[in-house]
Amino acid sequence: MIRINARLQRELRALTSGQLQKTLTYTSAQSLSATAFDIQKSTRNRLPSWVSLTRKFLTSQVVVEKATTQRPIAKVGFTSAADFATLLESGGTRTPRNSRNLSIPVGVKRSKRGGITKSNRPRAQLDKRNVFVQRIHGHKGIFKRLRNGLTLLYSLVPQTHYRGGNINFLDNAERVARATLERNFRRILDRNLQRFRGR
Repeated sequence: MIRINARLQRELRALTSGQLQKTLTYTSAQSLSATAFDIQKSTRNRLPSWVSLTRKFLTSQVVVEKATTQRPIAKVGFTSAADFATLLESGGTRTPRNSRNLSIPVGVKRSKRGGITKSNRPRAQLDKRNVFVQRIHGHKGIFKRLRNGLTLLYSLVPQTHYRGGNINFLDNAERVARATLERNFRRILDRNLQRFRGR
């Protein structure tokens, strides 16, 4: 239950039923969205302490889907590009979706944010004449031929296993929501009631 002070209670009682419903509907959606953004910020700040991040890719994949008045549910989580993040928390086995093997980046060039651009993804790389799939010393991968030898761009494996317990997204999200939802609701309600003041 969300508690509000006596002043806000008086202002709510002064509204018509239509004004009250509209104000609370908008306030609820906006408060849920604000809380989701609080969780996003906290998750991004805490990720480096949960896992070793040499690149910014994983933190940039924590996204928010805002609540609306028609759908009063805000969502925060990882994009499909970082679907492995759930396995970092819960553990499990990751298998390929549309191919025989997972392509694990090794020596491929990354963007400044730590992601892999479309031109550097496996299919695009394999369109190049000096890039090929090969098994060398029992290790299957996508290799690039250089003047002085080969470099491994991607390691190809049928699956990867995650122990879990590496990140603490769910517990942290609950903690942040408990700490900020009520405060966000009161702040946004106060803001939304301003247009009725002085009438």
